[in-house]
Amino acid sequence: MCSSTSFAERLVAFACVEGIFFSGSFCAIFWLKKRGMMPGLTFSNELISRDEGLHCDFACLLYSLLQRQLNWQKVHHIIHEAVEIETEFVCEALPCALIGMNATLMSQYIKFVADRLLVYPYLYVII
Repeated sequence: MCSSTSFAERLVAFACVEGIFFSGSFCAIFWLKKRGMMPGLTFSNELISRDEGLHCDFACLLYSLLQRQLNWQKVHHIIHEAVEIETEFVCEALPCALIGMNATLMSQYIKFVADRLLVYPYLYVII
């Protein structure tokens, strides 16, 4: 990231890294847990996911306290880029559908996670 990037932009990007990136991977590992598979991996995934969630919540809280926040269009742009990157990764990592999980559902989940971060109008409105 360029050194001229504002703190607010960096904070939104940090929230995206912590809250959006890897959300598809966490979801896939939780899919394994639901099926009783790989208990060691799924337990460590829970801890890591919780930790990433705290980092994301902290970034969102800190952003809410900023005097100079970004306009909603800029926030949407940053989040949209993060969603596109994560969705592309998941579609490459999950090329075939599994019972209860496929690339389309995972893409919807990633967009839902992204909307959850926003204090601005939702970008995707996943129901």
